[in-house]
Amino acid sequence: MNIEQAAKHDDASKPVRYPRVYSRVSEAEKAKIEGDASAHGMTVGTYLRWLAIDNPQTRPVRRIPADVQLLAQIKGQVGRLGG
Repeated sequence: MNIEQAAKHDDASKPVRYPRVYSRVSEAEKAKIEGDASAHGMTVGTYLRWLAIDNPQTRPVRRIPADVQLLAQIKGQVGRLGG
Protein backbone atom coordinates (compact mmCIF):
# COMPACT_ATOMS: atom_id res chain seq x y z
CA MET A 1 0.00 0.00 0.00
CA ASN A 2 1.49 3.34 -1.02
CA ILE A 3 1.04 6.68 0.77
CA GLU A 4 -1.91 7.77 -1.40
CA GLN A 5 -3.77 4.52 -0.75
CA ALA A 6 -3.08 4.78 2.98
CA ALA A 7 -4.43 8.35 3.06
CA LYS A 8 -7.60 7.29 1.23
CA HIS A 9 -7.99 4.33 3.60
CA ASP A 10 -7.66 6.58 6.68
CA ASP A 11 -10.28 9.00 5.34
CA ALA A 12 -12.71 6.17 4.57
CA SER A 13 -12.52 4.72 8.09
CA LYS A 14 -13.30 8.02 9.85
CA PRO A 15 -16.96 8.62 10.76
CA VAL A 16 -18.75 11.40 8.95
CA ARG A 17 -18.97 14.49 11.14
CA TYR A 18 -22.01 16.74 11.03
CA PRO A 19 -22.16 20.32 12.26
CA ARG A 20 -23.76 20.83 15.67
CA VAL A 21 -26.09 23.58 16.78
CA TYR A 22 -25.89 24.78 20.36
CA SER A 23 -28.32 26.90 22.35
CA ARG A 24 -28.36 28.10 25.93
CA VAL A 25 -31.54 27.52 27.90
CA SER A 26 -32.56 27.85 31.53
CA GLU A 27 -33.03 24.79 33.73
CA ALA A 28 -36.81 25.22 33.48
CA GLU A 29 -36.66 25.42 29.68
CA LYS A 30 -34.42 22.34 29.53
CA ALA A 31 -36.84 20.40 31.74
CA LYS A 32 -39.78 21.43 29.53
CA ILE A 33 -37.93 20.43 26.35
CA GLU A 34 -36.97 17.06 27.83
CA GLY A 35 -40.51 16.48 29.11
CA ASP A 36 -42.10 17.38 25.78
CA ALA A 37 -39.64 15.16 23.90
CA SER A 38 -40.39 12.27 26.24
CA ALA A 39 -44.14 12.83 25.88
CA HIS A 40 -43.74 12.51 22.10
CA GLY A 41 -41.58 9.40 22.52
CA MET A 42 -38.51 11.08 21.01
CA THR A 43 -35.00 11.94 22.06
CA VAL A 44 -34.30 15.63 22.69
CA GLY A 45 -32.26 15.98 19.49
CA THR A 46 -34.93 14.34 17.37
CA TYR A 47 -37.66 16.42 19.01
CA LEU A 48 -35.83 19.73 18.39
CA ARG A 49 -35.09 18.72 14.79
CA TRP A 50 -38.76 17.82 14.34
CA LEU A 51 -39.81 21.25 15.67
CA ALA A 52 -37.28 23.18 13.60
CA ILE A 53 -37.47 21.40 10.24
CA ASP A 54 -40.59 20.53 8.29
CA ASN A 55 -38.97 17.54 6.62
CA PRO A 56 -35.95 16.24 8.59
CA GLN A 57 -33.52 13.97 6.75
CA THR A 58 -33.06 11.56 9.65
CA ARG A 59 -35.63 9.15 10.98
CA PRO A 60 -36.99 9.86 14.45
CA VAL A 61 -35.40 7.99 17.34
CA ARG A 62 -38.28 6.65 19.39
CA ARG A 63 -37.94 6.01 23.09
CA ILE A 64 -39.79 3.26 24.90
CA PRO A 65 -42.21 4.77 27.45
CA ALA A 66 -40.97 4.33 31.02
CA ASP A 67 -43.89 2.13 32.08
CA VAL A 68 -43.38 -0.26 29.15
CA GLN A 69 -39.65 -0.42 29.85
CA LEU A 70 -40.25 -1.13 33.54
CA LEU A 71 -42.78 -3.85 32.71
CA ALA A 72 -40.23 -5.51 30.39
CA GLN A 73 -37.64 -5.43 33.18
CA ILE A 74 -40.07 -6.98 35.65
CA LYS A 75 -40.98 -9.72 33.17
CA GLY A 76 -37.29 -10.42 32.67
CA GLN A 77 -36.72 -10.73 36.41
CA VAL A 78 -39.69 -13.08 36.80
CA GLY A 79 -38.39 -15.21 33.92
CA ARG A 80 -34.91 -15.26 35.45
CA LEU A 81 -36.32 -16.50 38.75
CA GLY A 82 -38.27 -19.23 36.97
CA GLY A 83 -41.72 -18.11 37.97
